[in-house]
Amino acid sequence: MSWGGLNPALTVWRNAINARFPDRGLASDGAVADEFHSPSSRHQPDADGTVDAFDCDVNFLGSNRPQGTPEERRICEALKLDFENDPHGRSILWIHQRVIANATVDDWREREYTGDSPHDKHIHFQSRQNREHDDRPWPMPRTDALLRETEDLPMKQDDFDKLMTSWARSRAGRDALHEVMRSIVEKDPATGEENLRWGGAIRTQNQRRDQQTTTITRRIDARADEILAAVRDNG
Repeated sequence: MSWGGLNPALTVWRNAINARFPDRGLASDGAVADEFHSPSSRHQPDADGTVDAFDCDVNFLGSNRPQGTPEERRICEALKLDFENDPHGRSILWIHQRVIANATVDDWREREYTGDSPHDKHIHFQSRQNREHDDRPWPMPRTDALLRETEDLPMKQDDFDKLMTSWARSRAGRDALHEVMRSIVEKDPATGEENLRWGGAIRTQNQRRDQQTTTITRRIDARADEILAAVRDNG
């Protein structure tokens, strides 16, 4: 997709995002449809030559992870809620991670999106055509609250990732991660197979992997201050 052509309402939305995340990635940003979009796509220019859809890259903190870091994914969720709750009624739908939510379907009820693109590297934001010229400021209370939580972070995400990798390879890091693993793994008495501790049930390999990733992430998040201190001590 190429850039340019956003209607005034979405231009205000994008400018508000840019102001809050000046170092964000732009690789998956887009507005005007390419040859892979259908003629009915809102990325196609309408009668006044503007488009009513904006694809926003999910790397808000400048990481290079295709689906964003955990913190960037939190930003995605805050932005989607702020988009839904625009007091001027300019928003109509968003699509992200194979989920679609529409203002006219059960008041933004999330449901499966079955289109070709998973929309995992970007969020598709779409505005109402009859409100496209409304260029009043776009409030972002949830995003701003999240930024206030993280404004004292001492380093950029990529720098933190490098330090975390170094820590994970150290003796202290390996011991800490091993402790986390031991706390969430149990053996199936029937087979002796090691499984995640979640009700003793034996799940599919993919389910175990997904649950394991979620559990480890939550436990590491809960010890973020302790881990960051250890990283700093290890230089």
